[in-house]
Amino acid sequence: MAVKRFSTKAKSPAQIKKDLAASRVGKGPKAGSNAGRPKGVHTKLPNKKPSLSKTPEQWEEIFVKLFDSIGRTARVIHSCEQSGISYEELLRRRHADPAFELRFQQAYDKGIEALEEEAVRRAFTGVEKPVFYRGQQVATLTECSDALIQFLLKGNKKAKFADRSEVTVNETTKRARLEITDEDLDQLIKQKLGRS
Repeated sequence: MAVKRFSTKAKSPAQIKKDLAASRVGKGPKAGSNAGRPKGVHTKLPNKKPSLSKTPEQWEEIFVKLFDSIGRTARVIHSCEQSGISYEELLRRRHADPAFELRFQQAYDKGIEALEEEAVRRAFTGVEKPVFYRGQQVATLTECSDALIQFLLKGNKKAKFADRSEVTVNETTKRARLEITDEDLDQLIKQKLGRS
């Protein structure tokens, strides 16, 4: 005699809604559990890696990789992934340890300087791009970036090149606007409407 391990009968939309509502309020099968499922049907729960404690030397090795990567790229999350530390752990250590925060800031500033140097290089020296003709590369063209030059000027010479709009209101303009009487206002309205 064969043992039936699960039912092939589909649930109705009403039964699905009922099961979903029950799981939300704590009644019935909970999400991710095997309760309420036929025998033999299991949900695979995600395996959490056990927290392995690292020695101070191992942590220092991770931090050297982390700060080196941040110092080259200024990409914090990418650097965390490359060095084997979670972003949350990085934030926790930054908030808990002022010396760690100082090392992080120094590495990040170095990374920003590296980005700026690369922007200057691309703006003035340019980037070589291939030129193709009939599917074959026939030459290379060096392209410099006017947009990068513009951003560098705006960032370094804000007083001269920054985008801005200024509205200047002096004290006499303020007083004139505040001290107008109702009669003067009525007279101005009549003048504008053409009635004197």
